[in-house]
Amino acid sequence: MAARPSTVQGSGIFVQSGVITDDSTILEVTRGPSTFIITVHFADIEHTSWGQDYLRSIGKLPSLKNLEKLSWSECHDLVLTKCLPITLELSPISSIQGQPLEVLCSAPTYRLQLLANNNGEGDGVLVQIHGDVTYEPSHNLLPMPVSELPASCNAITRIPASSITLATVEGETDPRAMDNPQGKVYLSDGRPMYYKPERGHGIAFKRELDILGRIDQFRLHHDGSSRLSCLEAIVTTGVYDEFAVGMLLHLIPCSTSGGDFLAKRVRARVEMHGRWKAQVVAMVEVLHDHDLVWGDVNAGNVVIDDSDNAWIIDLGGSNNPEFVDDQLRETKEGDWQGVRRLFDQWLPKNRSLTNEEMWRS
Repeated sequence: MAARPSTVQGSGIFVQSGVITDDSTILEVTRGPSTFIITVHFADIEHTSWGQDYLRSIGKLPSLKNLEKLSWSECHDLVLTKCLPITLELSPISSIQGQPLEVLCSAPTYRLQLLANNNGEGDGVLVQIHGDVTYEPSHNLLPMPVSELPASCNAITRIPASSITLATVEGETDPRAMDNPQGKVYLSDGRPMYYKPERGHGIAFKRELDILGRIDQFRLHHDGSSRLSCLEAIVTTGVYDEFAVGMLLHLIPCSTSGGDFLAKRVRARVEMHGRWKAQVVAMVEVLHDHDLVWGDVNAGNVVIDDSDNAWIIDLGGSNNPEFVDDQLRETKEGDWQGVRRLFDQWLPKNRSLTNEEMWRS
């Protein structure tokens, strides 16, 4: 699940997860490379003015007359606003872009608690650091022991996370990428690549690595004609580089008229749909000829490059039921069902819709 940017003005805070139970609220948020785990025990703040307002907003106390009910994100932002000063102090960097990837593999994690301020000042609540700062993977990264990687990847290059820089878009921070490590990165020699992290999806991650490793073994990219995801390296971390924290893929060059089919500018190019379908069909045939299955056929996994050619990406398996029925998941028959539904049904239906109209339909 993607992190939600907080609406706290100018905070640079992203909510990774949040839960409200019978007796507490727990939020995990990030700002720059740092993680903050914020806990509000209702018993600690229920007799303060801030606490009573907060408990009313989340339905733990009766609402005042005419008080508008807040959304969950607005309720979370009440807590984040209270914690903002200490968050800014502890993490002055607001974006991960331009940072070495290694900083996310061992990032500071702070645990904050909201407590009653017994001197009666202000709204009656203060924020305290609870326990010692720890250094842990952040942004939902979950390193995997390299010993668990598929054998087909044994010959693939290993590159340490310390030599990879999280990239900005055209030299400027992309607001959508401020908190997302997946995407464009630069190696120490300046080469751009696409970083795909391991986030605890172990089976899918290993499946994709296995298929990409076998594509490399079959030398399907050797003549430059194959437009399949291309595995360039495995990213490692740890004292002895004993953990894998993601993969580096060939960065598909896209123009302003390119991208995946979720982009309206791509869907609207009706005159190109036949060409793109033929290219995708050809790539699926190549996969199947080598006993490989695409699996997750969907509109977000076909990318159009700056030469108007279609690429197949995301070989991690699973399925999107809109395109591939569950019973055909990760089968050759499922791949063909997905291709037909994508080009013969989904594209004609959505080619002229805005993204908002498409999601409503």
